[in-house]
Amino acid sequence: MKRIFSSAFRGYLLVILVLTVLTPLVLYETLRSRMTNNAYGDLERTARALKPSFEELALDSSSYGKLDSLAKWMGPELGVRITVIRSDGKVIADSDAEPEELESHRTREEVIRALRGSTGRSSRLSESVGRNMLYTAIPICVEDSIPVVLRTSLNFSQFREATKEMAGNIGLIAGGALLVGLLAAWVFSKRLTDPIKRIAAVASKVRSGDFSARAEPCDTVELQELAVSINDMIARTENLIGELSTQNNQSRAILRSIGEGLAVLGPSGRVLMVNRGFVSIACSGDPVGKNFREAVTNPEVNSFIAAAIEDGTREGNIEIEGKTYACSVARAGESNRKVFTFRDVTELANLARIKRDFATNVSHELRTPLTAIKGFTETLWTEASEEQRKYLRTIQRNTDRLINLVRDVQILSETEDPSTRLEIEKVDVEEMLRSVVPLFTDRAEEKGLQLSVDLRGRVPPVSGDRFRLEQVLVNLVDNAVKYTERGSVTVRVEARGDYVVIAVADTGPGIPRDIQPRLFERFFVADKARSRRTGGTGLGLAIVKHIMSLHCGWARVNSTPGSGSIFSVAVPVWSAAARQEGRREA
Repeated sequence: MKRIFSSAFRGYLLVILVLTVLTPLVLYETLRSRMTNNAYGDLERTARALKPSFEELALDSSSYGKLDSLAKWMGPELGVRITVIRSDGKVIADSDAEPEELESHRTREEVIRALRGSTGRSSRLSESVGRNMLYTAIPICVEDSIPVVLRTSLNFSQFREATKEMAGNIGLIAGGALLVGLLAAWVFSKRLTDPIKRIAAVASKVRSGDFSARAEPCDTVELQELAVSINDMIARTENLIGELSTQNNQSRAILRSIGEGLAVLGPSGRVLMVNRGFVSIACSGDPVGKNFREAVTNPEVNSFIAAAIEDGTREGNIEIEGKTYACSVARAGESNRKVFTFRDVTELANLARIKRDFATNVSHELRTPLTAIKGFTETLWTEASEEQRKYLRTIQRNTDRLINLVRDVQILSETEDPSTRLEIEKVDVEEMLRSVVPLFTDRAEEKGLQLSVDLRGRVPPVSGDRFRLEQVLVNLVDNAVKYTERGSVTVRVEARGDYVVIAVADTGPGIPRDIQPRLFERFFVADKARSRRTGGTGLGLAIVKHIMSLHCGWARVNSTPGSGSIFSVAVPVWSAAARQEGRREA
C-alpha cells in the first residue's frame, strides 16, 4: 500500500516535471517561430525597399553588370545576400557569388512562388555559399508578366546563435523553476500529510482500545472539520461502549438469574451465550465460543438443536435423567442468531400423565358397569309394561350418552398420550369418503337432508393415519347431520398447495362469532339444550383438533348465524408430509 506523503509528492512532482518540460519547449518553439517570422518579414521589407533600385537595371539586359555591382555593394551594407533571377532561372546578379558560376535557380521553392505572383519563403542549405540560409523572393512585374525575381537571404547561423542563446536562458529558468517546484512540492506534501498522519495515529489508538486519544487542531479547514468530527465520534463511541457494557452486565446478571436453561447460537452453530441452567442441563464445561456439536454433551439437547438448525423445528419435549424439559427456539430480532430455551415441565408432565391415567382408568372402570346397565335395560325391555318402558327409555338414553362420553374421553386420552404413535400411510381421500359418508345417508334421509360429496379437481393422496382421519371425518359429518334440520350437508374436497382440505358445510343455524374460538375446547358445546337432546359430549371437535395437530395439519371453523357453518381440516399430501413422518407422535 502506498503512503499518502509519497503519493502526494509524486503527484506534485509529475505536475512540476510536465510543466518544466512542456513550458520551455512551447516557449522556445513560440519564440523561435516568432523570430523566424520576423526574419522573413525583415527580408521581405528589405527586398521591397531594394526593388525600385534594382527594377530598372534588371529589365535592361545591357545593365546586368551594373546590377551585379550594385548587389555586391548593397549586400554587405545591409547584411543580407541579394540575388536577381530571371524567369528562366538564370542568375543575373548576386552579392555573394559570381552570377555566371551559379546554376539555374528556376526550381528553387521561393523563386517558384515569386514567379506565380506571391512572396516566396524557404530555408535550406545553399549549395553556392555552403551555409544554411533563410530566403525571401518577391516578383518584379511588367504589366501582366514577371520577367525577374528579387531575392534576399540571411545566413541561418546568425539566427541559430540567437535561438541557441534564447534556449539556454529558457533552460536556466526551467531548471530554477524545477528546483523551486520540488521544494514547494515537498513543503506542501508535508503540510498536507502530517495532519493526516496524526489523525491516523489517533484512529489507530482508538482501534486498539484507547478512547482517551484525541486529534489535534489543524490549519486546513477541511482537516480541522475532520479532526473535530473524529473527536466527537470517539466521545460518542466511548459513551456508547460504556452504555453497552452496562447493559451487557445487566443482561448477563438477568441471564444468570433465570432458572430455565437458555443458550444463544450464531448462524454457524457457535455458542455465543449461555446461563447456568443450560450448562447444568447440557454441558460439562464452558461452551461459549465453541460449536454446539462439541460443546453440548447431552445427546437429547444436541439432537434438538441440530434439528432446529437443519429443518426448522420450533418446539418439543425431551427427557433428561427422569425430568421433562419443554424446548423452544426463536430468532433474536432481525439477526440470524437463535435463542434456545429449556424449561423444566416435569411437574406439569406428571400432572398431565396423572390426568390421562385418571381419564383412562375412569373410562375403563365405567365402561363395564355401563355395559351391564345397558344389557339389563334391554333384558327388562321385553317384559316391561308401557309405563315401565317409559322409564327404561330414559335409562337407556342416558346410558348411551354416558357410554359415548366414556368412549370420547378414552379416544382423547389416547391422542394426548405421548406413547401413542400414528400409523402413517398413503391414504386415498376419495376411497375414505366412499367408506365414511354412506354411514350417514339413512339419518340424512330421515331428516330430509341432501348429503353429497363435492370433489374439486384431482385430489392427491395424503399422508396420515387412516383410522384417525376417519374419526375426524365421522365427527364432522355426524355433527353436521345432527345439528342441521333442513337443507343440505356437503363434503367438499380440494387440493391447496401441499395440503388437501376437507370441508364439511351445512345449512344449519350457524354459530355466534364470539364463541367460535372455543368450539375446539374440551366439553364446550354451543347449545347445551340441543346437545343434551342429541347426546353430544362436547369432545368431538377437541378430538378433531388433536388428531389434525398430530398430522401437522389444522382445523378451522367459519360460521355465520342463520347461514350455516363450514368446518375445515387440512391434511398434508403424501410428498409433503412424508418428510415429517419421524416427528408425528401422539
